Amino acid sequence: MTTSSRRGCGLLQLFWSSARTTPFIINSLSTADDIMLTVFATLAHRNHPEINSALDTLADALAGIDLESAKFFAEYVEVGLDKGSARTHWKGIIMTMTYSFTAKFQEELKAEGLAEGREEGREEGRAETLISLLALRGVALTSDQRQQVLECRDEQIFLEWLQRAMTATNAADVFESTPRQDS
Repeated sequence: MTTSSRRGCGLLQLFWSSARTTPFIINSLSTADDIMLTVFATLAHRNHPEINSALDTLADALAGIDLESAKFFAEYVEVGLDKGSARTHWKGIIMTMTYSFTAKFQEELKAEGLAEGREEGREEGRAETLISLLALRGVALTSDQRQQVLECRDEQIFLEWLQRAMTATNAADVFESTPRQDS
């Protein structure tokens, strides 16, 4: 559905895009003819079972347009895909492409990965610290308790466990009033 109205000296054209109103585009000739339509169609069909084919075709088409537009559309698609396998596939395309418009996204994705890695490292460090402290105090852990410590992602729970571990004489003193986490 398209509606037009005059505003000032420009033309404002509203475009409604949905999976029912836009084609599913995986043909590189169609993509090259209308990049904007292809971007909207790709986002409208982001849950389509063959979305990865459309993303591959779109990435190839972006390589053939001016750098600023390609950067804009690549970022627009990445944000529009939200979370899920299509976004993961798009990020994979961006990370492996050698087109100049992907450099910024490659840096951002690397930084995002580093931040996630650092957080995982901190969580593992907290877990190992707690396990070591309990071992030094002579408090034995069952394999389930050890797994509970390794899987916990809640910093507040770790702090509670660490406080209790300072004076604990057995594992129950540490974990007794903590609900099991489903991470």
